[in-house]
Amino acid sequence: MGKTVRVFNHVILDFYSVYGKRTAEIDHIIVTDDKIIIGETKAANYVHTDYSEVPWTLLSGDTTDNPIVQNHYHKQVFCSCFGIPRERVITVEFLLEYSNCGLRSQYPNDYVLGKDNLLKGLCLLFSESKETLNFDELCKQLERIEAASVGRENEHEENLKEVREIEEKTRTRDKHYRFKRTDIAKCPLCDGFLVFRYKPWVKKKLGNINNTWNIALGCSNYPITGCNAFITPRKDGGQGFDDVEEIHIEDRMEWTIEERHVGDHFG
Repeated sequence: MGKTVRVFNHVILDFYSVYGKRTAEIDHIIVTDDKIIIGETKAANYVHTDYSEVPWTLLSGDTTDNPIVQNHYHKQVFCSCFGIPRERVITVEFLLEYSNCGLRSQYPNDYVLGKDNLLKGLCLLFSESKETLNFDELCKQLERIEAASVGRENEHEENLKEVREIEEKTRTRDKHYRFKRTDIAKCPLCDGFLVFRYKPWVKKKLGNINNTWNIALGCSNYPITGCNAFITPRKDGGQGFDDVEEIHIEDRMEWTIEERHVGDHFG
């Protein structure tokens, strides 16, 4: 096709949220002269593949992240880290064990490809070109980050495990997750941010070592400034941290309008 394509695999990006310092592992970042493709590859079998359902359930009965939602938040982290407009980034989920996938998901510029149309779909994405952009500096940064990501797999898995455990403990009564993984929350007492405290000492502070609510929100400035904001979940009705006001990444990045759909790759 006469195009230069750069591919970076298993890139781990650091970001901060209400869950503390966390990591996002992006399976593939594909850079061409006019667009960037973020790819998430899954070789698993699921009970259902409802694109909007969170989480998905494996045939083994274990739950796992919905790859469409997961890749969408990867895109948000990527765009916020590098200051790239969302319309320049396409997300693609590769479900290697499935055929006849619905091409479009609930997100703009997001596509789901299965084993029957993976090659054709990628070719269509690569072939549509409207302008030439200069991503040389981005590629240099990605080279460094890709190299630095080697050996961080265990760290990322531990991060992900802890986030999932916190999510389960902060679900509302109707089983909705209270915070998105990219949300932040301001401390009510100072200029700091609230982060989850998910350690053994929290159980002791809550007064019951066997308390299932062994989790709380504390100020990120503690103990540096002495701010000791400490918010425990409300137990009445099982609503957890509903009193805490979250700030979405869309607001922080001033993405004030809906992401516009770009191109008609599969029209």
